[in-house]
Amino acid sequence: AVRVKTTAVTGLLFTALNLRSHLWAGRNFAGRVCAIRALDADRRKKAEADAPVQWVPAYRSGPMYLYDISSPVSGQLDWLATKAPDYLLTNPSNLMALIELARARGLRLPSLRQVAIMGEALSPEVRTACEEEWNIPVQDIYSAMEVGIVALQCPEHKHSHVMVDNVFVEVLKENGQPCKAGELGAVVVTALHNFAQPLIRYAVGD
Repeated sequence: AVRVKTTAVTGLLFTALNLRSHLWAGRNFAGRVCAIRALDADRRKKAEADAPVQWVPAYRSGPMYLYDISSPVSGQLDWLATKAPDYLLTNPSNLMALIELARARGLRLPSLRQVAIMGEALSPEVRTACEEEWNIPVQDIYSAMEVGIVALQCPEHKHSHVMVDNVFVEVLKENGQPCKAGELGAVVVTALHNFAQPLIRYAVGD
């Protein structure tokens, strides 16, 4: 695992970009959020105590409840049905597993308005499954633990905008040359504000 030192400045930028993602997605800040993701020790304690946390930086918000993504999908789905969230945050592969199990059970989540995705690349198949099975939109948040939020889905379309106030992004061929529009390549990022441990042309593995 890679460990990266950060500063209060990088934390503040992540908070600002997190708020931007909520505003772009048009979320109701009074809504209830369920986040199914990898948890650190502090958040695991909150999850075990069923203790809600605030989910909108600098604003009063409804509760956000946490659940460990390493737990069985059946338990996750039971928990979601009990919590009746307005919004769900998880990663794409976990979302697909939830959708497939809900379909098999004939279970609906009528309160759910939107799913936000992070931690993995979002495939068209997962987006389509969510839209067709649950009839709700998906917001793609492209991020990496080492540099924070890299790109956010456009408020008006399904493509994403690079967060140029946070990172410089390159998509490179195997020979290190930039890809042309439509070509596949490795994502390489340069963090613009982390002076505690500068990451310059860092390959995130995507």
